Amino acid sequence: MYSKFGQFIDGKWQPSEKKETYEVINPATEEIIGNASKASSADVEKALKSAEKGFEIWKKTQPWQRASIIRNIADLIRKKNDVLAKWLTLEVGKPLAESVGEVDGTADIFEWNAEETKRIYGQTVESRF
Repeated sequence: MYSKFGQFIDGKWQPSEKKETYEVINPATEEIIGNASKASSADVEKALKSAEKGFEIWKKTQPWQRASIIRNIADLIRKKNDVLAKWLTLEVGKPLAESVGEVDGTADIFEWNAEETKRIYGQTVESRF
C-alpha cells in the first residue's frame, strides 16, 4: 500500500533524506500493512521551504480561481471516497461506514471553504491614536 510513496514535497513524491521508514500497523488486527517514509530534520526544512514558496503563489491567486481549485479537491475526494475510506479504516481501525462518513465530511469542508474564499469577513478595531 505504501511502497510507491515517500514524502510529498515540492510537488512530487520523494524518499526521505536518510531513506528511513517506520511500520504502519492496522490497529484492529495488529497486522503490518506497510512502511511509511520517516522524515528527518532536513526533510522537514525542505517541506517548510516548499510550503513558503507555495504560499507566495497562493496568496496572489484570485479568489475565484482559489474557489475552483478547492472545489476540484472536494470533487476528487468524493470520486476516491471508497479508496480513502479503506485507507482510513486500515490505518485508524475505525469501522468502514464511519470512514466513509468522515471522507464525505472532508469533501463537504473543502466545498464550504471553496465558497468562503470569495467572501471577506473581518472586523476593524479602531486605533486609540
